[in-house]
Amino acid sequence: KEGRCTQTKDGNLPARGITFARLGFVCFMYDMVGYADFKQLPHKFQDPAYGQGLFGLQTWNSLRAVDFIAGLPDVDPKRIGCTGASGGGTQTFILSAIDDRIACAAPVNMVAAEFQGGCSCENAPFLRLGLNNVEIAAATAPRPLLLIAATGDWTKHTPTLEGPVVAKTFEALGVKEKFRAVQFDAPHNYNQDSREAVYAWFVRWLQNGPDQPKLAEPPVPAVRVQDLTVWTDDHKVPANAVNADGLQTLLREKIAAQLASLQPKDAASLKKYRDLMEPAWRVMVPAKTPTPAPAGAAAQGAILVVGTKAEETAALAAALQGTALVLGTHEQEPTAGGDANQRKGYPTTFYRTELTRQTEDILTELGKLASKGRPPAVQLVGMADAALPVLLARAVGGPSIQVSRTIVDLSAIDAALESSTHPGLLRLGGWQGAAMLTPAGLTVFHGKKVDAEPIRTAYKAAAREGALTVSEEPWSRERIAEELAR
Repeated sequence: KEGRCTQTKDGNLPARGITFARLGFVCFMYDMVGYADFKQLPHKFQDPAYGQGLFGLQTWNSLRAVDFIAGLPDVDPKRIGCTGASGGGTQTFILSAIDDRIACAAPVNMVAAEFQGGCSCENAPFLRLGLNNVEIAAATAPRPLLLIAATGDWTKHTPTLEGPVVAKTFEALGVKEKFRAVQFDAPHNYNQDSREAVYAWFVRWLQNGPDQPKLAEPPVPAVRVQDLTVWTDDHKVPANAVNADGLQTLLREKIAAQLASLQPKDAASLKKYRDLMEPAWRVMVPAKTPTPAPAGAAAQGAILVVGTKAEETAALAAALQGTALVLGTHEQEPTAGGDANQRKGYPTTFYRTELTRQTEDILTELGKLASKGRPPAVQLVGMADAALPVLLARAVGGPSIQVSRTIVDLSAIDAALESSTHPGLLRLGGWQGAAMLTPAGLTVFHGKKVDAEPIRTAYKAAAREGALTVSEEPWSRERIAEELAR
């Protein structure tokens, strides 16, 4: 818990900072959430429905740390390096992958094909869908990357497994000299051997120094923890510093304000909303969109009825002379990494959710029924228990799946949102946010009193105000059939 103040034989952080300074670097060390001076929150934070968690918070802090150091007058913003061990190693390769300002990276004892990190600070929803840390670390290329490994942890195979795989990426880009993997006979730590290899790597690539395996770390005197501490009895944490509850409230308020500012009011603001939110929904609900079936007479006039209860779905489909799709559960898909404990503890990091898979089932069935190249012929009916995946299918399906009319029973939509384990739905405005994308075709919402004004405004902005019908009363089979026959 001492974080950057730690001074042990196998993890002397002050020694690392002092040595970097002696080598001519400006060194900035910042605490992970819940460690050392980061006392506002414990090492945990989550608000999954709003897409917030410890991993995102720490990564945000890392990005802001780069902002800070890049703005210092004595720092060359084109020569910024990043290094850290374990969870700090995760932050190093994540930051390098998403921020090109990191010119050189050295994640220590973290990059492995199987173990991907055992803490919520290293696992975020959707992070490793068909992806693992080795591939994320390789995204540093063509910038210099040094992998430090140890014989006593999950990086024990780096010289023979992960290292050669990453090396191929650098070789393919013609910069094989910018990658190196070294391993030390040690447990999981950032020991002096590891530090000395990193010093040499950074001097080579950030200071145009010679290529050498290590730079010796001169003796460093012990530093008093109180001299490294920011918050003391005389310099207290600011009174307005938020705690976990305060941060959750603050972020929710910012999300609400952002969504309100994006509310479509005219054609220009609707385009902006779609440009931002359509890709966001596809990231949040990564369902595969099929290619529609070839045009054919059998597809004309097709009706798809979606529910979760077999008998009720079949009965409504028969009454409407349509096709029934009963949504169920799925076997877990293969993963690209993570051990059994990680996959169990952080399922949304490694697996697509049931909601995504159900959304994909709807898109797949629509693809079979759609008539490519003809006017929209498929009509979609969502029963109350399937309203959420039906709405999401319309949001992420894109123009390749054409639906002429969508009728959705909203009577159970709130319960569906509350019970859903799918992360981030409220971050994008919930089902209303999806509806405001105003997908092509006519839309009917029935069975619940809702605040439909934002959705009506969006349809008006699309010059399609007449394409939306909202009914507080539930529609009978006969009323639905009448609508479908129009």
